[in-house]
Amino acid sequence: MDYSVEDIQGRYDLKEQIMDMNLESLYQSYIGKIRRNYLSTFIIIHLVLSAAHSLAILFAHEGSNAPYDVYFIIVGAAITCLCIRPFMSEKYTNSHPSVPFMVSWVASLVMALTDILNSIFYEIQFQDFLRICYSGYVLTVIYLFMPLPGYIHPLLLASCVTFLYIIDMFTEAVLSVGSISAKSIHIILPDILYLFALNFVGLYIRQRHEIATRSVFLSKRQRLEQTLYWKHAKDQRKSLLDNMIPAQIAKTLTREIEERIEKTFEGTKENGDEKLGRASKQLDIDMRIGVHSGSLLGGIIGAAKWQYDIWSIDVDIANRLEATGMPGRVHVSNNALRLAQNFYEYENGTEKAKLDPVLIKNKVKTFLIIDKNESMQKSLEWRNYRRMNEEARTRETGDSGLVSYQDIISDANKSMETEVDKLPICKFHNQRQLKREIQESKTTSASIKVLLRNMLPAHVVNMFWKVDVYLKHRVSHEPYYEHHRCVAVMFATVVPDASITMDLGLMNDIVCHFDEILSMYKSPLKVEKIKIVNGTYMAACGLSAESTGRSFLGSLLLTSRKGLIDIRSNRFLRRIANVDIYDFGTQRRDTARSEHSDDTDSGASWVSEQSETEPDNKKQTVVYRMASFALDLLKTVQTLNARLKEQRGLTNPPLSLRVGISSGEVAAGIVGYTTSHYDIWGNAVNMASRMDTTGVPDRIQVCEETANILGTYDILCSYRGMTYIKSLGELPTYFIEIDESFNFAYK
Repeated sequence: MDYSVEDIQGRYDLKEQIMDMNLESLYQSYIGKIRRNYLSTFIIIHLVLSAAHSLAILFAHEGSNAPYDVYFIIVGAAITCLCIRPFMSEKYTNSHPSVPFMVSWVASLVMALTDILNSIFYEIQFQDFLRICYSGYVLTVIYLFMPLPGYIHPLLLASCVTFLYIIDMFTEAVLSVGSISAKSIHIILPDILYLFALNFVGLYIRQRHEIATRSVFLSKRQRLEQTLYWKHAKDQRKSLLDNMIPAQIAKTLTREIEERIEKTFEGTKENGDEKLGRASKQLDIDMRIGVHSGSLLGGIIGAAKWQYDIWSIDVDIANRLEATGMPGRVHVSNNALRLAQNFYEYENGTEKAKLDPVLIKNKVKTFLIIDKNESMQKSLEWRNYRRMNEEARTRETGDSGLVSYQDIISDANKSMETEVDKLPICKFHNQRQLKREIQESKTTSASIKVLLRNMLPAHVVNMFWKVDVYLKHRVSHEPYYEHHRCVAVMFATVVPDASITMDLGLMNDIVCHFDEILSMYKSPLKVEKIKIVNGTYMAACGLSAESTGRSFLGSLLLTSRKGLIDIRSNRFLRRIANVDIYDFGTQRRDTARSEHSDDTDSGASWVSEQSETEPDNKKQTVVYRMASFALDLLKTVQTLNARLKEQRGLTNPPLSLRVGISSGEVAAGIVGYTTSHYDIWGNAVNMASRMDTTGVPDRIQVCEETANILGTYDILCSYRGMTYIKSLGELPTYFIEIDESFNFAYK
């Protein structure tokens, strides 16, 4: 809300607004400070004016009558200043509420009576008329300087002073004419009109002054609130960035986002304890963990759903350590074990690791951790390590700096108590600073929305944005989960030819082109990019607010029924726990399984259930739309191939795309406390991954169910044969037929 004077003309509810905010007492303290400052200014003005008047009389008049005027003026000014003195003590004024009224009446009447009595004395003493000269000055002082509240009290005092002046002028007119007549009325009529007009002008100025003062007070209150919002927004953005990317990249990314947003304005949880999760959820889930040390490259690739990732041969080795490990055991390399400095007891690694080509090629010996070394646990080094680790976790999760809306309002009111003394007294032009802070808050809030939209699907962002709960619940270690019945999942792996090297620049170029195609699939069913894992582009269609079956606000209302939610969550988690989390095969990273199985243990605070009846055409639609998206990706790769062949002088296509699609129920949610990300789980996800890893370059492989769905659109799917699918055995698979122009082949 804008409280500037220009925008509040004709509004008289500012007092009610201040009272609604419980700030009236603070406002009275503020206005009292202003009035004391005004009276201090008035005392100086009055003394200077009285001195100047006295000097003028002394220089302009000669004779015995001149000093009498000076005496009246000096004595009147002294009495007036002494009358004002009690109000200058804030403590005394606060303990005696009647002081402002007494000071105003006494000081005003003293000034008026000094002027009138001087005229009367002059007439009695010298039988001559001395015209009153302070009437306008006294009325102006009443309306501008006297510490009277509101409009009624100044009007009453000014009316009383006006009445005294009219009586004096009328008396002088009658005495000068000799009788009460029309002529005497005509003499004083202009002065009467002048006094009435001066009262109207003074009343208007008084009214405008109070409006301006209250608007400045409310604007300062808004500025404090806006500053707190801005700090809150900056804390939110910092938390989001810390949960997405390393700190060394955060500043550069923040600056880039802010610059783009400003141009637009100008132009228009950590992994959970496995044993605890298994005990609390009664699920038979184990983790395979691979640990290796070495060098790597890290960065952000793509134009949408930004994701910090790492690449190097050492990363691939860590992948193979996990893939060839044992459930419930930590599989480490000789490099990692050497750096552990005998903190652990260990045994030789698995047989799978001894036969793995990647580990053999890089001459990596592997070991399985048995337990912590008892002697090392008692050592000083181990105790120091544990202490540092605990301190790091405390710093990370202790003070989040995140506050709710009510906290911001409360803090703003408390801040006003200290900011009242800093408010402007004589000038009220602080709107520029307010507008600047509002603009900074808008820029920061917009950057938060950009970050959220590049972390989460649009429907999740909209729900979190409305209720402002995401970060608050992330601090409480409460992840958000959804259940979708009809979702199509795609895995597309970029397979480079042996003639080229897949560098980060080329990979980023490919992903950016894929993201550009993704931006075209927004409605009616949006295709969501989930993540990229070592050259594999993962996307899903059917993740929407409508498909969850219950609004996010409704799920918040169910938090009091936590037992029911846990039952539902466990039932669904057991349903998906019997299948392996998707495997990325021997050619690419296999980290997702440990991520998914680990965070599945943590359960969910909020679970949105799907209605039991879901139209069949919804499933058909999402499958068709995902297949269309995959087809566009194949076209994009062919376009890139033509460009790369020309640039690098190649004869064979340097790139190919291997695609797998499946559909069905999935669980979706935000996993992890640090480096949180949106992910999906379920049999459909596993099957889509298998369709990819067992697929053929430049072909889209689907399972039988998906082929039947596409058949309802007359899309031709050719039978490939029985294909071995990990954990499921031999299953029939199909290829979606595509013509030479990369369009669907129809029956």
